[in-house]
Amino acid sequence: MKKSLTAMLLPLLLTACGVSLPDTIHIDAREPSHHSHRPERDAEGLIRTAQGECLDIHGDDHRSLIRYRCHGQANQLFRWDGSSGTIRQNARCLDVAGGETHDGSRVILFACNGKDNQRWYADGSRIRSVASGKCLDAAESHLAIRACNGSRAQQFDWGGR
Repeated sequence: MKKSLTAMLLPLLLTACGVSLPDTIHIDAREPSHHSHRPERDAEGLIRTAQGECLDIHGDDHRSLIRYRCHGQANQLFRWDGSSGTIRQNARCLDVAGGETHDGSRVILFACNGKDNQRWYADGSRIRSVASGKCLDAAESHLAIRACNGSRAQQFDWGGR
């Protein structure tokens, strides 16, 4: 087979510059594991939206997850359990209601059960569901999951009280 001029000169040029490449390069095209996106350590406190509000458990039913002005009371304090990937408040976990995976599925507080619809991972400033890969979304007053779209409604930050 006839080699192109570039294919013949490239190794000589790299050698002259002191650059060496391995004989083979392995590229792993699999999606990264959801587990690799979890925080290294547990986190605790307020979860703030990009609009400056906080995740809050609605006082009417004590299970609906809403966004509300930050006040730091107990119904706004959450704990990220890095070992299980759950976001907890006492013995309850953030839960995609009914294990649904479609856009607009509500996120509530429910008894922890270890299922994927209660497991989350951080992806930059986004919080994503392990069950669907969709983002926690605060575009409306009640929180839901939606396809990740880069909007401010899908950006969150752990803060103090």
